[in-house]
Amino acid sequence: MPREILESKPLTNYETLKILQEKMKDESHRPLVARTIEYLSQIIKHEIKEPGKALEELLSLGISVEGAVVLLNIAPSDVTEARAILPPKDSKVSTEVIEKALDIIKSHSQE
Repeated sequence: MPREILESKPLTNYETLKILQEKMKDESHRPLVARTIEYLSQIIKHEIKEPGKALEELLSLGISVEGAVVLLNIAPSDVTEARAILPPKDSKVSTEVIEKALDIIKSHSQE
């Protein structure tokens, strides 16, 4: 039976992992959820302290929601890497803004 999508919003990998881990506590172990948790656990390089706040700070710099989520998921180490992963709508973001974004990511990350 198809499910209706009631709400859609971009989430970081870390937020998604936490939501799925909570879901696994409440329901029987579904194979797809378990596999997704396993995958996310393998690809997440860092935890994000207060992901909502980090996202807001990135958005305040003028970065799109999609761009901010990608930056938080990948946590690039330099401006060149950050610029390479940003979506096309963020192609005109200045180097100064990207440097500020990297500082924000660093301040909210814990390895």
